[in-house]
Amino acid sequence: MGLFGPREPCPHCGQKVKKPDDASRFLCPHCGRPGPWATPQQASGYERLAEVLSAIATGAPADTARLPALEAGSGLAPEVLAAKRTEAFEAYVRQAVGDDVLTPEEETHVQDLVRVLGIDLGAFLAANPDLGRHVMIAEANGGFLPEVPSPHLIPKKGEVVHLEIRATLLRDVAIREMRGGYSGFSFPIGKTGIRYRVGGYRGHSVIVGTKRVPDDQGTLVISSQRAVFLGNQKTLDMPYSKLVSLDLFSDGVQFHVSNRQAAPLFQVGAPDVVAAFVHAAAQRLNAGA
Repeated sequence: MGLFGPREPCPHCGQKVKKPDDASRFLCPHCGRPGPWATPQQASGYERLAEVLSAIATGAPADTARLPALEAGSGLAPEVLAAKRTEAFEAYVRQAVGDDVLTPEEETHVQDLVRVLGIDLGAFLAANPDLGRHVMIAEANGGFLPEVPSPHLIPKKGEVVHLEIRATLLRDVAIREMRGGYSGFSFPIGKTGIRYRVGGYRGHSVIVGTKRVPDDQGTLVISSQRAVFLGNQKTLDMPYSKLVSLDLFSDGVQFHVSNRQAAPLFQVGAPDVVAAFVHAAAQRLNAGA
């Protein structure tokens, strides 16, 4: 017996495992499979449950109707079961969006899994923000664009708002510095070693670069017909019919519109999502034109 209680090697990974105080926590903390303290019934029940969860994770056909009975027979603690369901769901979602496209069939299957596995989708996406962004991009690439139920933008007839995101409108300002020098002459004052200079400074301001600064705060709206910035001071309307190109940055997106001399640049938290939604909405609009 060890200093902190009996320890035995896991039959799957060989790591020494301490005997748990709670018999329902029989999984090995190293490999996640039934450890040395699992009963034959627990080990068998876990393997049957793991088979169904593995099928769910890979998108293979799975008899999800058996889940409640399998979970009850597994002997696992409720929080462990919840974690296993979430792991299987996350594995399937990552596989589904691996090609950056979520097909309608995959979208439907995700919604079915949310219901069957009892996933709190809002909490799941909040805990996995990068995956949530990937899902939104894959949905847009697959042709699925959600509808914002109560948008800030008053839509035109037949217009649907797909996305609203906080944004900062940026503008370029010149960086200047003074360049020049003194002109005139100087003469010594007696034998003091001090010289008296006559003249003055002559210089001029030159532009040595530019920097981007916030110009306005507001909401960037992506609809079925246009992108609109609803700022505290300005409103910019950028219809897709006049959109020439879109530049994507790590923290922003810039719209090049044919009727504007300057290309509006917005700092946003998810520029890749904005770009995917604009691209999908513009394509859909052009296809229906």
